Amino acid sequence: MAAGASLTFNSANSNLVSVTDPDSATLTTVLTLSAGTMMLSSGGRATIGDNGTGEVTVSGTIADINVALDGMVFTAPDSAQTVILQIRTEDASTPTALSDTDEITLTITAVQLPGFQNFEPAVNVLGQPNFASGSSGPPTQRNLLGPRGAVAISESGRIYVPDTGHNRVLVFSSAAGPGSLAQLRLGQPSFSSGGARIEQGSHPEAAHVAIGDGRMAVAEPFANRISLYASVPTSTTQMPVGLLGQHSFDGTLQGCNGRTLNQPSSVAITPDAGKVLVADRGNSRVTIYNFFPLSVGTSPAYDVSLGQTHPDCVLDPTPSSASMNQPTGVWTNGTQVVVADTGNHRVLIWNTFPSVVDPVAREGESAHRVLGQSNFTASLPNRGNSSPGAGTLNAPTHVASDGTRLAVADTGNHRVLIWDSFPNADGVPANRVLGQIDFDNMLANNPDQDGDSDGPSERVFFSPGGLLFHNGKLYVTDKDNNRILVFDGQ
Repeated sequence: MAAGASLTFNSANSNLVSVTDPDSATLTTVLTLSAGTMMLSSGGRATIGDNGTGEVTVSGTIADINVALDGMVFTAPDSAQTVILQIRTEDASTPTALSDTDEITLTITAVQLPGFQNFEPAVNVLGQPNFASGSSGPPTQRNLLGPRGAVAISESGRIYVPDTGHNRVLVFSSAAGPGSLAQLRLGQPSFSSGGARIEQGSHPEAAHVAIGDGRMAVAEPFANRISLYASVPTSTTQMPVGLLGQHSFDGTLQGCNGRTLNQPSSVAITPDAGKVLVADRGNSRVTIYNFFPLSVGTSPAYDVSLGQTHPDCVLDPTPSSASMNQPTGVWTNGTQVVVADTGNHRVLIWNTFPSVVDPVAREGESAHRVLGQSNFTASLPNRGNSSPGAGTLNAPTHVASDGTRLAVADTGNHRVLIWDSFPNADGVPANRVLGQIDFDNMLANNPDQDGDSDGPSERVFFSPGGLLFHNGKLYVTDKDNNRILVFDGQ
């Protein structure tokens, strides 16, 4: 397993550890590690000593001990090494039972996989002449203004960047770098125009770009719509042909019914372009469409809704696995779904694609996992602490995965958290952090990590947003530094 990663022992992973004894009602089990830590479930009635350390003791009835062992989490050390896990179980001699000790030993190899390292420098930047610049200004062929969501990359390698403040999408070549000029613009008549327009082919407040199976979508909160292209555009004359949220390209109506949207902030397309997912931020829900619309007329109705149990989109007073509060980002690979539940300071995970639990209301099933909080009812930023940690979030806005690793834009803490493997338990802490030297820092633009914000560099962020994994690299939209940073995780 990867150094620094976590492994859960349970029946779902086919590695459940349990104890049994034919003649004793109570036992003591000691788990000893040569490196790393072990955390046992504390939900039962067993007595657990030194939980979360390299030697954990659990005592109680056989049933209570097995409850504690089911779901125990081993966290490997950060360096590559062989770890010995020894599990020793003892019972005491009684008039009806013999004293006995049983022991098993497991060998776990932690390897240092190629990947991202804490506070590593970016290898490329778009939208700025160098890593030390974060300026904005009137629209040109190279500059960006407050980009929010993720870039998208076509099969040819072209990079489609949501230039949110200039109400356009800029298209750069695969070889683009510091100071590079865009090859193409979408949504504006020239590279020097940047006003918001409501018409076919415009991209007012372009917030996010997604590509799937040769098709492309742009989220446009200002117009309360998603513009859909039948193919990835390669010229300024190529127009979107489909819409979500509006009946026509000149409409801006917002609402909460099955056909309308309210400030949609991001969009995801399944790899086969068979489904479209929208983070309908203003309605505190994610809407799922089981097809990719290629025409306009009547705005399509969603097939599944996540995060709302009320048809009027009223927020639930207490968060749950079925609710959301202004979700900003959504990601899917066609099987798993991940949502940045911004207002609840958490990330929600569906391990399998959400099914409908209420066909009439088209309400989808509840989330399976939560990150950033210890449970589904908690919602405080950084879990109520004054500073962050490896398992806390503060207004996360975007998520992405390469199928193995998971990245979260922890915007309020000005960092990006990375899990080396897809989390399989609630509240699992991240393994890596970009933008800060460790998990305890949270200032923007603090390259020397001295507690004072300075200017941009190749290592820091100022309100990071959209994320995209592509060919081993991670593209991070650094909103308030008006740029896109590229990190090499190979």
